[in-house]
Amino acid sequence: MFNSIYIDLHYNSGRASGVAMHGTTGNKYRLLGRADSHGCIRMQQSNAETVWKMFHPSGKPGPTSPLWSKAVPRYFTSQPVKGVRLGYVRDGTILASSETGERLTKPGYSALFVFFRDDL
Repeated sequence: MFNSIYIDLHYNSGRASGVAMHGTTGNKYRLLGRADSHGCIRMQQSNAETVWKMFHPSGKPGPTSPLWSKAVPRYFTSQPVKGVRLGYVRDGTILASSETGERLTKPGYSALFVFFRDDL
């Protein structure tokens, strides 16, 4: 997983995800754009290098990045749906405290990526 940047996604069980944006090996480039993992965003290594540099302009990951924030929302998944990658169905719901109802956050990278296809 070349230049991995992990996405903070939590499951209903409380388990944190291993979902990331990362580069993949050249022999897997033909699979880009197809479901082939548990939700990772896979890209060519040159694109992963570009994204890594956007997140880490100083070369160091973490709070030194200008994209670091103290209020990144946490997310969780919906219930698994039969026939759809059992256990990895995401509904984009923001995780909230069961006591107060406030959305839960944690320190991390704050960024918005828009992916589109221009070959249709």
